[in-house]
Amino acid sequence: MDYLMERAKDLVANGTKELILVAQEVTMYGADMPGKKKLLTKLIKALATIQDLKWIRLLYCYPEEITDDLIYLMKNEPKLLHYIDMPVQHASDPILKAMGRKTNKKTIEKIIDKLKREIPDICIRTTLISGFPGETNYDHDVLKNFVNYNEFDRLGVFEYSEEEGTPAAGFSHKVEPDVITARRNELMELQQGISAKVSKALVGKTYEVIVDGYLPEDDVYVCRSYRDAPDVDGQVFVSPGDVLSRDLISGSFIKVRITGATEYDLLGEAV
Repeated sequence: MDYLMERAKDLVANGTKELILVAQEVTMYGADMPGKKKLLTKLIKALATIQDLKWIRLLYCYPEEITDDLIYLMKNEPKLLHYIDMPVQHASDPILKAMGRKTNKKTIEKIIDKLKREIPDICIRTTLISGFPGETNYDHDVLKNFVNYNEFDRLGVFEYSEEEGTPAAGFSHKVEPDVITARRNELMELQQGISAKVSKALVGKTYEVIVDGYLPEDDVYVCRSYRDAPDVDGQVFVSPGDVLSRDLISGSFIKVRITGATEYDLLGEAV
């Protein structure tokens, strides 16, 4: 942890305003060290003491490892964004078991409900895998219903791809590639409608956003709210108008009222 703190302090001293904690399973931080204690909340609390650090974002928190302590910290630590990337991968219990996951649909939905109840403005991103060996039409329907019911803010779907040496590579009942693609497309089409609904509900709200850059050809700043992880989520496009200068540097923060929305991006004006 000492190394991470020193590295974080160096980054912030050189202008970094947002730190993203990312790992294959970031919630397990510390479990492979002496003592085998999970230290994520301790790390976040330490990072939050860095004076000029503005945002801390979490990526890849598996649902079974999202503890009450983590939820409490997210609810009460201003620097820890109300954003979580929680890769559920599937919602059908037989497929989750085949994947080696330590959870089930009921437990996943309990965690989602708790996050939304305790942190009403939480932004939840997830990823799914379509076409895992043994996935039936019924399993796919379970997954579609799960997506439709939970209305994730952000969602991506990967087509299953066999990797040599993995347990799944030896499974029988492979799903045909064209079926995998069709199922992925169905899920993404469903999510497109959900994303449009979620984005539309943000119109009229005011957010603090971070400036990532400026597009002179369009005369807009490219920004992100707490709801947008860089490179994977949408953006907030803000016209300078008569309010903003055109020489804001990346890393600046501005207040923006959302004036328009597409499925994935937002339009805003400075306030």
